[in-house]
Amino acid sequence: MKKWWLAVIPVAVVAVALGGFLAVKVFGGGSGPLRVDFGRPNTRPGPDPSYEEWTLGNESESDTRKLKGLTVTVRGANPPGARLRADWWKDGVMSHPEANVVSDGIMIEEGVPGSEIELRIGGLDPGPHTLLTYHNTWQNPEKHTFSRVNVSIDGTQRVSGLVPTNRVMKDTDSEMSYLEFAAKKGEDVVILYQADPGDTSVTQTNVTLAAFEIDTPDPRVGQAESSSDVDPAAGD
Repeated sequence: MKKWWLAVIPVAVVAVALGGFLAVKVFGGGSGPLRVDFGRPNTRPGPDPSYEEWTLGNESESDTRKLKGLTVTVRGANPPGARLRADWWKDGVMSHPEANVVSDGIMIEEGVPGSEIELRIGGLDPGPHTLLTYHNTWQNPEKHTFSRVNVSIDGTQRVSGLVPTNRVMKDTDSEMSYLEFAAKKGEDVVILYQADPGDTSVTQTNVTLAAFEIDTPDPRVGQAESSSDVDPAAGD
């Protein structure tokens, strides 16, 4: 009697309906999808349970976590000796649960044109992966303007001039970057998020990172474009 065996492999599967057919994209991942939300300690009434919480208290040059078999480090890469700090839009965190994830995050303590945050990921299975990051800002837009964001991966620039959102009312309205890349065995993947060096006249020469997701679908695919709901409430 012929036997059939099913090998179950941990993967993230992205399925998109295309004209009656089902297109399936498979991304290798040692422990499946990973979602991480940066923020301040002890400030949220109810964190999103689908995300790992990564809080940053005192300013520091870098921080490392072990997450689902991966080693992830975030650090201030520019200017030299840059320190990271957490920031937030208080009303978004406390009063708008649909914007819980993107209403706080990390940034450079003393931002300058060209400020950079480095995200280093170690332990990915060799092969294709994706990285989704959320870029929202939290200061009062009546008083502040913000740098555009450039994104590079392993030394190659992949995104230029991304315009971060400000105080959106839903996580899904936040600006995002979505990268597809191939991990190599035994090598870290290094992503740089840079405040555009040409944005010298803005008040916030900085770069923000609210959250990241590894091996998850692009939430914008298949959804109609809609303008962001922004609440320019008073506050700094």
